[in-house]
Amino acid sequence: ISMSDLLNKEREKIYLNLNIEKLLKISNKNSQHILNDLLTKMKELQSNSNKKQFTNDIHQYLNKKINHQLTLNQYQILLPIKLKSKSQTSMKNILRKNYENENKLNNLQNQNLNQNQLITSEKIQTFWSKKLENSMFKTDQSITTLAKDIIENINENLFKEKINFNENEEFEENNSIQPPSIDVTDEVKKNLKIDFSDKISALKQISLNLIAKEKCWEKQKDIIHCFDLMKKNLIENYFRSKNFDTNENPIKTKNLKDILIQCDVEEWNQEIDDLSMHLFTTNLLQSYAFNFEILRQQNDFIEESMKEKQDDDVLKDKWENEVKENNDLLEILDFIQKYSKETVEKYRLETTLDGLVTDFINNIKIIKDIKLSIDTVQFFIGSEQFNKLTKILQRKLLNSTKVNQIPLKKLSEFFHLLSNFDDFNRVLDIITNFKIENWLLYLNIMKIQFDLNILFNRYLDELNFNIDYQNNLDQLIEVKFNETEIKYQNSLKEILNTIKLIELNQNLDNNEKEIFFQFLRIKLSSELKKTSNNLIKPNDLEKLFNKYLIETNIFEKIIHSLNNQSLDVNDPSIIENINSKSLNNLLPYLTRFWIMEKLELNRKVLENEATKMIQYFELIQTSYSEEKMFELIELIKVSCENVPVISQTIIDLLMNISNNDWILNTDIIDIMKNKPMKQWEDEIENYMKGKRSKKRDLKELIHLMKEDKNNLNHSIKDYLNSSTILDDLQLLISKLDQQLDNEINKPIKQWTKEDIQKWSKKIKGNQLLSCKKDVQNTIVIVSQAIYLFTGEKFRPRDTQIIALWLFLNPNLNQTNMGCLAQISTGEGKSIIVAGLAVIKALSSHRIDIITSSSVLAIRDSKEFQPFFDMFHLQVSNNCDSLCEQGDRTKSAEDIRKLRYYNHLGPVDIIYGECSCFERDILLTEFNKNDE
Repeated sequence: ISMSDLLNKEREKIYLNLNIEKLLKISNKNSQHILNDLLTKMKELQSNSNKKQFTNDIHQYLNKKINHQLTLNQYQILLPIKLKSKSQTSMKNILRKNYENENKLNNLQNQNLNQNQLITSEKIQTFWSKKLENSMFKTDQSITTLAKDIIENINENLFKEKINFNENEEFEENNSIQPPSIDVTDEVKKNLKIDFSDKISALKQISLNLIAKEKCWEKQKDIIHCFDLMKKNLIENYFRSKNFDTNENPIKTKNLKDILIQCDVEEWNQEIDDLSMHLFTTNLLQSYAFNFEILRQQNDFIEESMKEKQDDDVLKDKWENEVKENNDLLEILDFIQKYSKETVEKYRLETTLDGLVTDFINNIKIIKDIKLSIDTVQFFIGSEQFNKLTKILQRKLLNSTKVNQIPLKKLSEFFHLLSNFDDFNRVLDIITNFKIENWLLYLNIMKIQFDLNILFNRYLDELNFNIDYQNNLDQLIEVKFNETEIKYQNSLKEILNTIKLIELNQNLDNNEKEIFFQFLRIKLSSELKKTSNNLIKPNDLEKLFNKYLIETNIFEKIIHSLNNQSLDVNDPSIIENINSKSLNNLLPYLTRFWIMEKLELNRKVLENEATKMIQYFELIQTSYSEEKMFELIELIKVSCENVPVISQTIIDLLMNISNNDWILNTDIIDIMKNKPMKQWEDEIENYMKGKRSKKRDLKELIHLMKEDKNNLNHSIKDYLNSSTILDDLQLLISKLDQQLDNEINKPIKQWTKEDIQKWSKKIKGNQLLSCKKDVQNTIVIVSQAIYLFTGEKFRPRDTQIIALWLFLNPNLNQTNMGCLAQISTGEGKSIIVAGLAVIKALSSHRIDIITSSSVLAIRDSKEFQPFFDMFHLQVSNNCDSLCEQGDRTKSAEDIRKLRYYNHLGPVDIIYGECSCFERDILLTEFNKNDE
């Protein structure tokens, strides 16, 4: 569908919604009552209108309701120009009587008329007069005009003569019915041509007229019987005149006669279409070795056997519960009875009765699924398209060898898929031009593309408009439409590229591709069933697709074949050399997949433990490097190669390294290489105690910074070479023993959480960063808060105090330029960042803490919550699962808005991944008018 068509469709939908809102607004009735009426009307129109008519019909219905309500409420009907008083009144009367004209006039009103295009009252009156004439005296005739003429103007004698039935034979059984005689000219007889359906319609109407005139019930029955014989005789003659070979397909002939005899003419087409569909279904099932005659014999045999077996309650209960009390399966039994030949042969039992019952139930369940799927296709695509489909399937499927057939277990899926497309001509092209074994593959791909379009329409449904926008509604719709389309198309392009790459991949066989695309289709369909609040957002669509891609069994083979590499699951280069741009975003998932396979986590640990280990590895990769992570994985693989379960020692090791309690350096890697696994924990802990006991004083740390070989500290070189830096730091640290607040009469190192809360409440919003003394005091108070936050275990180390001081020293930061610092692994970045965020936030800054790892962002925002609470500061993150997917009550976007601004006001500190900030910045730019 072109985007312009979608835009027009969206306009129609929005105007429809606005009309519904208008009706609700002006109506005195209960809203629920109005909506229920509307829903009933829509269902009626759906069954009676084609797709093109439906929108017009529902618009007319709504306008009729609105105008009726306006009349009831005595609303003034506005005209686009002023007319003379008499003309004005006449026009209003026309509008009240004819809702179709009112609808046209409303459309005229809604247009922005050019002032140079004058519309005279004469033109308007002429226009509406023609419209009114065209809409008058339209009736829906229940029978053909010819039949009506026969009933009103021609007597029964002429009717009998034209349809060639023998009067003596037909009226022999009821002499009381004698049609009146009337003279009819030969010319009338000669020119009268009556179709078969017209004959039957006229016959019915005549019988109804005669029955209505007759008061006696017995005579009414005679009339009915007489006309039934006439109808049956007409149908038999018709079959003979058309040279029907009743022996060629007696089942078809029998059912066709039943339709013509038992149904009204108006029902014939639908019933015959259903007959064609059922005959196609039986032929298809017979090509899969379902013999209806044998199934009928088996059913009769089982029924008789159940009457005889009085003692086998288990088998009887099974038959009763699964078949006799199951309406769906009873319908299938009727279907088998209707489309099978009668036979006097009895079924010969070749197995146990229990086995026969089980097989029979399984068979009729298969028939039920296939029949239901075919019925669904015919219902959704219509008889005309279904007839085209059956001709193709008859040629390619029913006449093919069993080798080329669709497997029976996939047959229902095939037909269910066929009922899911708007553009059925594309489906017919696939079935016509592709081999049978490729049908499901390409139908699954087509369904995925179709569902992606449906998803786009769901996004459009989220666009909110109201009656107040009516003046510039078209422009507003187009702007919103284009915004949504851009977000959607960016994700869609990469998804479709990836689908195409896999579709054309020669290293995968058709069955593997089919399984993959079927899995993807099911996942995407389940996504579409979610409520609007939980629907994936356009920006996150590609991430969701990648997540589903990772879950497939053939994913490893897909990736390796895309890279033209050997199928070696232990090759880490699989992670580094993805050639396809559309798969770039898979790298994090690929890493996880490779770790799972490399360490056999699915087999050797519980699911929650595997998740934790993956998170620990990601943190280690962030803190150190990918090479270090690979080296650690290789060591763990070697150590756990011959054990059925990965021990807790490994999990604790990863936790301590990821939390920076242990460092991952050459010494620790040597311990892991040279010592047994059971000694790792003690050996590493003893090593770390030795490292922790060697404390460098301030002078040594400043000296190390002066010896900066890479010239990183060039901008503060003068400060490092002066004596001032040591004096400033010593003064700062000494303040722990001082009393800095007159209202809190004790030194800082004795302050409690309550003292800090009291101080921060008083100080928040002041200019803390312009004076060295204020900055030093604040750093000391923050260091006491860290001491309390850690359970009084430790205060910030000298390296952390130096980092905070260099960031905040007003003499070093007098410009608007930013600060960039390199903090080595193990030096406590999390503490430094949290302390820095608090001090900046107390000075009325809004803080964004950006990281490359969403795991770190989520962890630190939660872990440091009590620390920030001490200063009455709000903290949140923008990258957890709720921010990505939403919940049952709020969309992901609404949740993210609350992460930045809630009922308490702006949130002070936001942790998040870089791409999440990028996403929210773009959304903010797109929605500049959103308060």
